[in-house]
Amino acid sequence: MNKITYNIINEITSKQLLNSIRLRFQFFPSHLVERSIWPLFLSFSLFSLAISAVQYMHGYSTGFILLRASIVLTIFGMGLWWKDVIIEATFLGNHTKKVKEGILQGFILFVISEIMVFLSVFWAYAHSSLSPALEIGGCWPKIVIFIFCYYLFNFTKQLKFFQILYTTEKTVSKPNNTLSSYFNASLNKVIAEFNIISNNFNPSSFNLNPNDFKKFINGLFQAEGTITAYFKKSNSLRLGFYFAIGQNFTPEAANVLLLLQHYLCGIGKFKFEKTISGNIHIKFVVTNKDDIFKIVIPYFTYLYGDKKFAFIKLEQIYQIINNLLNGFTTELAYNLITLVYSLNPDGNSRKLSLTEKLNLFNIFIGSFNNNLLNNIQDIKDNNNLPDILFIIGLFIGDGSLYYGLEVKTFPKFYVRIICDIVSLKNSVYNKHLLTLIAESLGLPKNIYLNKNNNLITLKYRGNVVFKNILILFLKNIQWFFWKKNQITMASIIASLFSNKTHLTKEGLTQIINILYNVPNKYNKSKDYWLELIEKQKFKKNKD
Repeated sequence: MNKITYNIINEITSKQLLNSIRLRFQFFPSHLVERSIWPLFLSFSLFSLAISAVQYMHGYSTGFILLRASIVLTIFGMGLWWKDVIIEATFLGNHTKKVKEGILQGFILFVISEIMVFLSVFWAYAHSSLSPALEIGGCWPKIVIFIFCYYLFNFTKQLKFFQILYTTEKTVSKPNNTLSSYFNASLNKVIAEFNIISNNFNPSSFNLNPNDFKKFINGLFQAEGTITAYFKKSNSLRLGFYFAIGQNFTPEAANVLLLLQHYLCGIGKFKFEKTISGNIHIKFVVTNKDDIFKIVIPYFTYLYGDKKFAFIKLEQIYQIINNLLNGFTTELAYNLITLVYSLNPDGNSRKLSLTEKLNLFNIFIGSFNNNLLNNIQDIKDNNNLPDILFIIGLFIGDGSLYYGLEVKTFPKFYVRIICDIVSLKNSVYNKHLLTLIAESLGLPKNIYLNKNNNLITLKYRGNVVFKNILILFLKNIQWFFWKKNQITMASIIASLFSNKTHLTKEGLTQIINILYNVPNKYNKSKDYWLELIEKQKFKKNKD
């Protein structure tokens, strides 16, 4: 008898002996499972697997290494766990006939429960989508329901989104400082955070159409961008060029500007500065002449008004520079100087006035006809209706969604949503642009002039915002980046209004808590409005 045969016989004998001993003191067919470390081990392995998989999908440098390690640990834990189960079932003989029947019945019930879960989910979806009830407006999804594509959000953004929904649902009165987390922050700390974002940046993770991004970034540049030319020395015609687009720093703003740099073939650099108000401002800057004329200018083709004419003037300046290389003429110098100064008519950052600059080259105003500048001014502005993505770019640059609290008849007050699509410098060109935006949105031309007559705003209030603007914004929520919180909060408040919850004491209290849960500039405190709610008389809902 060899050693292998002896071991097998010994194992069978041990099993029979164990079963015979069990029958002397165990009078039931089941058994209690012994304590095991493998379920806990496997739980941590699967958690690590999920986190590392998300990191790998979003291009983190350490994601793939952690993913491989997590897969190995998961397989290792599964093997050891099943090893114990097999030993219990075979050598220890714990899986009696009754135990096997229980395992089979449990598995069958598990499969049935899963079938019922999916059946109920798809049944509810089909019931609501194929035949929407009148109570939800006769359409599905309901217009105020916020729907987002899961592949457009990374793990941390999803957690932040659900945290917003949770805190607003629970009406927590503690201020939410996430929107101003970089206020008065250290400049070095922000730069270090940007370097981490830049090192882990993966353009493919955004899943955005390049042409759609082009429309969006054109709108953002219309609101927040600048492009100009300047003379490097007072007594010289040598020019420097400057293109910049910026925003208050947030991780989302950094990703947008990094994506712009990606689509502009990697040119340019980033600058950071602390504003007087205490915010950290991030700018994407291009100063190389060839990069501006060969890459930047051809990319920004959806502009309007002053921004469009600035690009046309720069193209004319580029032609004049090339002509000056063939020989200097006074007329060329006159056209160059007047064009450069027309890019910045207010004279900001100019050491010399236009007259002083011309006198350096023995040229006087009126020496030549301004035919070139006049021809540019005769060019018609862009009359195409702006795309919704261009409008969104304008909105997140210089627009806002906010809420007005107005006392009509004490103690009753009203909550009114206000949407400033964009605020621009008061000019004929910008009025034309705001008119085109209103026409594109299918809304009346509500253009307001501010008190100082410096800015004009396309402004809408009340139901127009809920029924028209918010629906369009929710359909394109992935383009709002650092202003997603505004749209999310608006959708929650819109749902409360559509269900007429704001007409109840509890609903109005919930709205006040939501409004004061984020940084705001209301003159009155939250307690003031809550006291007014207590003094109001609400109609009781009829059952």
